Amino acid sequence: MTTNQFIYEGSNLFYRKSGTGLSVLLLHGFGEDGSVFESIIDELKQHATLLIPDLPGSGKSELPTTSPFSIDSLAHAMKAMLDQEQVSSCIILGHSMGGYIALAMAELFPGLLKGMGLIHSTAYADSKERLQKREQAVAYIQNGSDLDFLHFN
Repeated sequence: MTTNQFIYEGSNLFYRKSGTGLSVLLLHGFGEDGSVFESIIDELKQHATLLIPDLPGSGKSELPTTSPFSIDSLAHAMKAMLDQEQVSSCIILGHSMGGYIALAMAELFPGLLKGMGLIHSTAYADSKERLQKREQAVAYIQNGSDLDFLHFN
């Protein structure tokens, strides 16, 4: 496993890379980092090159300050990481919010995807209740509080 970082919009973005073969981008959910995939890395890296970022503002990655934070901005950041690795096509597996980013990448960069999987995610818009919980979580994270009581899925 190698650890890498690159500058995107003036901020450091961190990711790990492991394995050989077809590229598979693993996108974590809100309030997590790439370590959420630890339990499956050893198996998957036998079949593919895994790219495991900490999304901007998560884990070891800084939040870019030059663009508004949105699902589309996260999709563009992940495309920049793939460009950094000279990956022209891949499979994307998105967990929770990572699934939303995968869907945005499919729309923004249609020739990029060889396949996609949504893990505890949906292609549907959030309900009012789910959106309210997400906004609550953002407030708690900004205040440095614990998120254990929130259930997103």
